[in-house]
Amino acid sequence: MQISRLFSHTVSQNALANALRTVFQVIIGIVGNYLIVRSVSVETLGLWALTLTFASFLNLSDMGMSTALIKHVASDAKRRHEYFWTTTLFYCLVGTIISGILVVFLGLFGSLFFKDIQPAPQFFALTLAGVFVGLLTSAILNTLNGLQLMKRTSSVEVSKSFTYYVFTLSLIPSLGVMAFPVGFLGSNIFGGSLALTLLLSKASIPFTFPNKVTFKQLFFFGIKSYGLGITDLAKTSFLKLITSWLFIIEFVAFIDLAQKIIGYIKQFLASIVFPLLPAASLYQARQEDDKIRRLYVWSLIIVLGLGLVTSVTYILLAPFIITLWLGTQYTPVILLSQIGSAAIFFNLLSGPAYAVLQGMGKQKPLLVTSLVSLVVFVVLVSVFAWMRGLPGTMQGYLITEALTSTGLIIWLSRKTLLFKLSPHISRSPAKI
Repeated sequence: MQISRLFSHTVSQNALANALRTVFQVIIGIVGNYLIVRSVSVETLGLWALTLTFASFLNLSDMGMSTALIKHVASDAKRRHEYFWTTTLFYCLVGTIISGILVVFLGLFGSLFFKDIQPAPQFFALTLAGVFVGLLTSAILNTLNGLQLMKRTSSVEVSKSFTYYVFTLSLIPSLGVMAFPVGFLGSNIFGGSLALTLLLSKASIPFTFPNKVTFKQLFFFGIKSYGLGITDLAKTSFLKLITSWLFIIEFVAFIDLAQKIIGYIKQFLASIVFPLLPAASLYQARQEDDKIRRLYVWSLIIVLGLGLVTSVTYILLAPFIITLWLGTQYTPVILLSQIGSAAIFFNLLSGPAYAVLQGMGKQKPLLVTSLVSLVVFVVLVSVFAWMRGLPGTMQGYLITEALTSTGLIIWLSRKTLLFKLSPHISRSPAKI
């Protein structure tokens, strides 16, 4: 297989664009966090991380609509304006309701998690506003992704990441801890403006009031994949919540930085998988099942190879990387991120199957796997954190990912959903 041939196709070009986006975001994140950890205390970083975790529950407003939006725009681009406006207005309505619930919850139970230091009301309000703007921006970006314009959306994501660190670092001397929510909100407004400008320049999106047919199409497809969104959000959030509940706010900063590192690894490897969803939707619409199978096989091979090399390399180099990047006061991040990188490897093994099955609209096995994984995750992380301290949080995460991903692959390999392949699979990747 020739690499030049691989990257001559739309799916591969989108994968390359996403990979390059991730490289730039990782570079920006490394430089930005290098400067931030030297500008504020560990306690301040923990406060910001925990506050953002609570505000991020606003993303539950998505209810799987982002996945549905990509799929339906990819398979029926003529109705893109209907799908876009239905999703956007849905986010506005449900997002407003969930925002109110979060404010009330934090007022009643915030002291259980913010034991040593409490966020000011305006601190949480600005953070919540930033998440809300980001949610609306995602509707724009996912419409563009459905139109196979991932190269353009990647540039928007990079610009948003860059402006977050520029805004925050420039405001820290004058605003202190308030620089974080202000910079976060400002960067999301900037990114949303760029995304909207790009969408209007590439497609006609006249306002259309939502109708029942379009809403049902999006909602009932999306709700089937809702378990995936809940699982990802819960896993990311629960690690910080259990840490703040059992330990101190500084430990939340350690967990957050470890998650950033393994997030960089996951972003890079997931960038190969992400373009599979709209591609699978397109192939299914054309009834080209053989291309879907080939798409899955080649993606799994690439993710397996790159994932193994990336995870092993990071585990070996972590002590040097963390000490150089964060300094000696963040030494606990070394072990946490090493365990986390191994967990991400297992998590991404099932990535191609998740993306392709989502694109084909076969959500049931993914929903079952996600819910089982979430229950196992909460139990194992809680038990290991209680018994083994801070490293136990990541150990529980690793065991969960190893069990659920391996189980999914073995189970699906016995089914006819996708993996009952022809004995003669083409030796070249699928074309668009």
